Amino acid sequence: MTRRTGREIRVRRYPTGTVSGDDFEVVEVPVSGPRNLFLAVSKDLTLRGFRASSNLHLLPEMRRRVSGWLRSGELVHRETVFEGLASAPRALAEMIAGHTTGKTLVRTT
Repeated sequence: MTRRTGREIRVRRYPTGTVSGDDFEVVEVPVSGPRNLFLAVSKDLTLRGFRASSNLHLLPEMRRRVSGWLRSGELVHRETVFEGLASAPRALAEMIAGHTTGKTLVRTT
């Protein structure tokens, strides 16, 4: 049995083989997803996810357009480059800490 209480679901977890409903444990389980789904419903919003793999038929066109933008300078990518293999541990630590921008690269030559 489940019952929502705010951002969590209260779950009755029955031990295996239990016939009676008297022996149960209540466990709080965090709920993922939108915090106020009712607000989206009350505003008649449509929520829709997407996956890149659902649009593979557009990949050739995307490559053509993006490569043109990169060549012309309309689209600029950012990256953080660390010099030398000895800097790899620092590069990893900086990336994990969120102190890098875009791709994090270690130049070895």
